[in-house]
Amino acid sequence: MSVNSGNGGTLLVGIINLPITKWTCKLGNRTTENTHSGTGGFTNYEHVVVDAEWSYEGAVDEDMLPDTDAGLTTAKGNVTMKNGADARTIVLTGTTVVDVTYVCDNTGDIVRFTASGKGGAVTRFVT
Repeated sequence: MSVNSGNGGTLLVGIINLPITKWTCKLGNRTTENTHSGTGGFTNYEHVVVDAEWSYEGAVDEDMLPDTDAGLTTAKGNVTMKNGADARTIVLTGTTVVDVTYVCDNTGDIVRFTASGKGGAVTRFVT
């Protein structure tokens, strides 16, 4: 078994690398129900398309703002998630950014930024 450190992961938006504290990418399955007499009285679902959802959390870098400098806004774009210290990536081409949020918590130490999105053509990790 081989595991990778999460340290060194980034979120690439276009050509801009944003520092992260965490990214997630859920590669789900959009299905359609196809129950019929041959399914033995049980529901049957068929795969239609991959349904990707992602989220990002990071510190706000005043020299590289995620929205105004990197273009991470509520629009379509390309997002690449780097797998920590490894060179592997997940690429979502034509994904839609659903929301962007700045978070300032007086009990915390820094201003943070979160974003999430869904959809897009998926290029998965390659071993």
